[in-house]
Amino acid sequence: MSARSVIITTMSLNLGGAETHVVSLAKQLHEEGCQVTVASSGGQYVPLLHPIPHVSIPLHSRMPHKLMAGRRRFEKLVNNEACDILHAHGRIPAWVCRNAGAKMNIPLVTTYHGVYASGFPWKWVTVPGDHTIAVSQDVSEHLQRAFDFSPQKISIIPNGIDLSLYKPQAKQEAAAQLQLNPDATVISHLSRLDGAFADTALCLIQACDQLLSRWPDLQLVIAGDGNRMAEVRREAQRARTRVHVLGALVDTVPVYNSSDVVVAVARTAMEALACQRPVIIAGEGGLVGPLTHANQAALEEANFTARTLGQALNTEHMARLLDFVLGHSTLREEMAELGRPLIEKKYSIGAATAAIMEVYEHVIRTH
Repeated sequence: MSARSVIITTMSLNLGGAETHVVSLAKQLHEEGCQVTVASSGGQYVPLLHPIPHVSIPLHSRMPHKLMAGRRRFEKLVNNEACDILHAHGRIPAWVCRNAGAKMNIPLVTTYHGVYASGFPWKWVTVPGDHTIAVSQDVSEHLQRAFDFSPQKISIIPNGIDLSLYKPQAKQEAAAQLQLNPDATVISHLSRLDGAFADTALCLIQACDQLLSRWPDLQLVIAGDGNRMAEVRREAQRARTRVHVLGALVDTVPVYNSSDVVVAVARTAMEALACQRPVIIAGEGGLVGPLTHANQAALEEANFTARTLGQALNTEHMARLLDFVLGHSTLREEMAELGRPLIEKKYSIGAATAAIMEVYEHVIRTH
């Protein structure tokens, strides 16, 4: 593919899996010679884009007046920049881009990163592009079933991991970066702490308290932020386990590498795998358990979430799983060894970007 001019949109660049992917994709496209601009409502990740320009546009709210303000500002941006293709991540950016693209005859690619609420008013703003990218098989099926997307115009391209950033590091070195005891048994959880996403953090705090008699040196690290952060902090202060609530982190690599077990879903699970750490799948969708060769393929189809295999979060079940994994070093080694080769083979940002560029070329050629 020849170098193209691409405008990438996303709701925000605050902490999150889709947002991390947007930054990685933009940088990889830039390295491939594309001219890239990113538009969003802003956030902690904006400095990571350098030298790629970022334009602040309110693309994070479905309130009608903000939707229209975002649309007007985005159309102004597109009028001022030569652009071969628009690439929207998320449904509000997709709606804004579709309207601007139709008006200015610019092809649109949309990426959907998860399973979304349907019905009114969501069906109105959940729109396809000229071609749509789903990050996993279950997301593709959801788009077809809930929003009538054409299967012929959907490609499944998983999010890519920057292997130059997410890589193994000695536990003692990583623990020192976070001022943790390097000899402690560490469980970590990285997630948004909004709405139902925070339930996993609260479940883990309670589960770790049940394990202290068997693992007296146990420590729990929780990284993330959201509207339930205060609740998580209160529960952490009440806990008998030593709980480190780190808040929003841009550099999460030391958290993964200081951990004996990472409890995560989706992109954070993939990042932990790239860092060669054992992963228990728990979060969106509930609780699955250890990621192993036996359930790897099924979890890949659900973007490493618990959406298809998960059971409801349960403190006792979580405690038993943690105790089992911590108590079996051979299993932890096998789980860790699974990770990085899998990410290198199928989920690198280089491979994801190459596949996305092929979609760009197809859409531009057939528009």
